[in-house]
Amino acid sequence: MFKDGLPQLSVPGWKELGQAVARAGKGDASALSTRVVATADDPAFSGPAVGCLDMRANFRGYPALKTQMALDGVVAPHTRGTGQSYQYIAQCLRWPVPFSNPPRPAAGITPGVTPLIVNALYDPSTAYAWAQLMLTEFKDAVLLTRDGAGHTSYMYPGPARDAVDRYLITGETPPPAWPSTETAAFGRRFTAAAGR
Repeated sequence: MFKDGLPQLSVPGWKELGQAVARAGKGDASALSTRVVATADDPAFSGPAVGCLDMRANFRGYPALKTQMALDGVVAPHTRGTGQSYQYIAQCLRWPVPFSNPPRPAAGITPGVTPLIVNALYDPSTAYAWAQLMLTEFKDAVLLTRDGAGHTSYMYPGPARDAVDRYLITGETPPPAWPSTETAAFGRRFTAAAGR
């Protein structure tokens, strides 16, 4: 979920979420309902197909998941324990293909290639602490931090995406603390931190 949304990609923001909640309060929850993916050629199929192979929570059914969500609502009252991860967890409860790609330590980095890790400070799907932890997995990695909300920082035009483009084209990573001042793009600051 992006605060400002990404209209060019039909991704709603907080304003649209508020409108959907208001409509749901009047009996129309269609904007909050998950679309059923019925065939493998549906563009929305790949998300759960990959996510259910990569990430499984050890819940034996919906009641256990609901209990965890209630606990998370106490721990994280501002978001009431919600997050994109629960979408995958709920979809994967009865996924017919075995869990095959569990998290493991990073390995197999090509010598001479500096990994670039990109994460927003307020990403509801991948916590910033996870990005910092990933940074410790590599000897010479760089963490590019977008001071903002929303998942997938590359979708926001601005300095972070420009830095990723530069990295993909030239292999050049932004230096630590680059740039250290506020930028015009969305009024957010972008920084980079070197690995261990």
